[in-house]
Amino acid sequence: MQPEVVRYVAGLLFSKDMNRVALIQKARPEWQKGRLNGIGGHVEPGETEADAMHREFREETGASVNWTRFCTLRGHTWTVEWFKAWMDVQLSDQTDEHVDWFNVADVLNGVIPNVIPNVRWLVLLALDKDDVQAVVDDPS
Repeated sequence: MQPEVVRYVAGLLFSKDMNRVALIQKARPEWQKGRLNGIGGHVEPGETEADAMHREFREETGASVNWTRFCTLRGHTWTVEWFKAWMDVQLSDQTDEHVDWFNVADVLNGVIPNVIPNVRWLVLLALDKDDVQAVVDDPS
């Protein structure tokens, strides 16, 4: 029997000048606690990934954004659809997890140490001028 796949979404919102990226300081799950990640969450039953991305971002930041899918990460029991957007919006914490803007160069260069490692290469992929679409499978 095939294990059930849990579906997630995450988004990287960039400022229009592409110098800043919005990230969230996670309170859960435990392995992400205190670390910065893209903003997102679970896809609810009957919900598309695009709808989930709109809902999750609004629930966590109070802002509405038009998203473009750019990457799929897959494991044996999970999948994360990654989205990107460019917009200058005011972000406000809507949950116990803090959202804020961060300098893209600082994220990429490790100046901000608590960024989940794959977020750095996802930022690079999202900013690619060729509008690359990627699927990454976890071999474990």
